[in-house]
Amino acid sequence: MSHLKEEDRKKISSMLAHGNKCREIAEAIGCDPTTIAKEIKRNRIVSKDASKGQSKILCKKLDKWPYVCGTCKHKYIDCCFL
Repeated sequence: MSHLKEEDRKKISSMLAHGNKCREIAEAIGCDPTTIAKEIKRNRIVSKDASKGQSKILCKKLDKWPYVCGTCKHKYIDCCFL
């Protein structure tokens, strides 16, 4: 698979929100898990003021799967991005 389609990106987003693992998402879409991880990292927004291409990541939890705040227990309580 050379490029992810919009429907693939929607599936990634949905499965990520449901707590699926990278390998599970990759199998559902039919691509390599590395492709999923890179897609998430490339298109995530790490703070409410962030824009695409921002390289500075303040929260160490964003260095590990799932690379987004969606499943973090600190998301609405004591997040450094709020």
